[in-house]
Amino acid sequence: MSFKLLAIRPLKGCSRKFLKNLQVNQIYKFYAEAKFYSANEERIDDKISDLPVRTINFDETEYLPHNFFDNEKVSISAIVGKNGSGKSALIELFIVAINQLAARKIKEKELNSSAELQFLNKSGETVCCEIYYLINQKYYILNINRGIVELIELKSRLQIDLTEFFYTSILNYSIHSFNSSEAGQWIDKLFHKNDSYQIPVVLNPKREAGNYSGIIDINNENYLLHQRLISILVKNQFLSITENLIVDHIKLKLKDSRSFTILNTNSEKKITKFGSEKRRSENFFNVLEDQIGFIFTTKLAGKTKFYFNLKSLLTEFKKRFEIYHISLGTEQYRFDIYILYKIISICEKYHSFGKCIVEQGKDKNYEYLIINTNLFLNKFIDNNSHILLKLKQVINYYKEYDRIWRNVDQKLSLSHLKEIQPIINEEFLDHLPPPTFDICFMTKDNVDILKSISSGERQMIYTLTSIIYHIVNINSVNSFELIKYRNVNVILDEIELYFHPEFQRKFIERLLDILQNVKLDSIEGLNFLIITHSPFVLSDIPKQNILFLESKEGVSKPIEYKSDNTFAENIHEILNNGFFLSDTKGAFARGKIESFLKYYEKTSKEIERDVKLIEKYKAEYFHKRKSFVKLINLIGEDYIRTVLKNHLSQLDRILWREKSIEETEKEIEKLQEQLKKMKENGENSI
Repeated sequence: MSFKLLAIRPLKGCSRKFLKNLQVNQIYKFYAEAKFYSANEERIDDKISDLPVRTINFDETEYLPHNFFDNEKVSISAIVGKNGSGKSALIELFIVAINQLAARKIKEKELNSSAELQFLNKSGETVCCEIYYLINQKYYILNINRGIVELIELKSRLQIDLTEFFYTSILNYSIHSFNSSEAGQWIDKLFHKNDSYQIPVVLNPKREAGNYSGIIDINNENYLLHQRLISILVKNQFLSITENLIVDHIKLKLKDSRSFTILNTNSEKKITKFGSEKRRSENFFNVLEDQIGFIFTTKLAGKTKFYFNLKSLLTEFKKRFEIYHISLGTEQYRFDIYILYKIISICEKYHSFGKCIVEQGKDKNYEYLIINTNLFLNKFIDNNSHILLKLKQVINYYKEYDRIWRNVDQKLSLSHLKEIQPIINEEFLDHLPPPTFDICFMTKDNVDILKSISSGERQMIYTLTSIIYHIVNINSVNSFELIKYRNVNVILDEIELYFHPEFQRKFIERLLDILQNVKLDSIEGLNFLIITHSPFVLSDIPKQNILFLESKEGVSKPIEYKSDNTFAENIHEILNNGFFLSDTKGAFARGKIESFLKYYEKTSKEIERDVKLIEKYKAEYFHKRKSFVKLINLIGEDYIRTVLKNHLSQLDRILWREKSIEETEKEIEKLQEQLKKMKENGENSI
């Protein structure tokens, strides 16, 4: 019971923008057995009350065995409900509350971070809520009320600092989430950043800002996946990244360098394209002159932007970082091309570097541009953003070439990778192989793991590596001059996205298994809060650890789970009771079944009331019966299929048997008449 995020309580005055459909003064509990009392010992978590919380009682051992999740540091809770029930609203309110806390602490110099967080307190953006949590038998409240920010130990009512708070990592791959064009620009500051885990929340994966707000760069995610896997595996060499595949070594392969086109205004042939690797390797340093323009593509369209002064830019860049005199042999052109390509890409893509691009002129075909070298280098040095990671890796590759990389062949053992870890406390990712290499994770049998798995397995690895990577890094933060969080809250929002039901069923087990194999000496508590629509995930969590939400009359309210428990429950029961479904079948399928049942009821009742109506339904039923038979044969559930077959047989008895008797009687009458005529005509022999 080391650490738990217990509840969130919206307060009066919270703007509708952040409140959404949450109810003011409702305590939304993630652990149902936690009880909240006022100063006069009145229970207030089971009602809407504006009384302040003065006491919390919680003992999970009343309903859970000791060490239930097989890891004394781990607690797991969940939120479940229909779309619109308030799940996302709770998480967004939690995020903006942490933003307020961090922004205030930065302003008061209690938090050392270069991030420029926005403290929200203007009309329409007021944040009012309380967050309750438990660490080592002590209860705490984060109170955010307009301009007030208080972090309090509940019993003593004393203010505390961030060392008694917790770090939160939030993971959400939904394309609709965390879009700054909807939530506000404040949220852009909370995505992955290099601040040594000081601001106590990070949103993953990284999303773009500005005109691209909310967009996930999946290519960058693939790159980070490789980087994070290396980082994790170096520290946990025998970690299995899939159920059956363990990394034995890493294979490095140099990528082709970037294609480029040059513009030489002093040549008759102004435009020259370098599309082949051979041409680039032989000619790059010959054409790299300040008066020659470059664009890093061979596909030209419309007015083309060419960058000049690139030789000076490369020289000054390498001198500033003391790598100018380091030679990488015959492959150096690849790294130098990448440096120039990446500098231009950063300046074109990111607003904060946009002013580094200076226009020198243009005509009907071309724009003539240069990079303000000093401005770029100054911004680079003052910036710890993730956008500079790849350039930092190239710089460190140069610096560590003789010590580490010169004699490395394509096969790189995990033990050799440990040599990359810098002696000083720097970002480990900055020292990994740069993006001029393809990185492959190989088994002993030389199977490329990431190429041999499905997209669902890859998503599982994305998720688990992101979780573990941040936890491991928080564990390794040096407490000297930095806040070291010893408790970590991980929020997994819609975690089942892209997962086959079998992966959903195994997710919590996989998470717990991987945590058992990771060294976390400095982490005292891990709380996982899972927001899900998956009954398979819920069947691994007791109902006492689940907040069930339902929207009634536009207001989000906690609801009791109607069945015995979710843990090890049949998924159909969870779907009915936990997700408040009216049916566990698809609405289209249900409509087809109901259409047949309505026909059966209408037909049987009308014929029962008036037998003469049989004629009316005969032809219609004759045409519909084949479709009814096919529909019934498609139904997967035996019980429903049997019931419908019985209904069909009943219709047969009502309509087809009546038809057979009537037709038989007519045929008999007809034959008798023919026989009579034959006798009369003397034709009585056969």
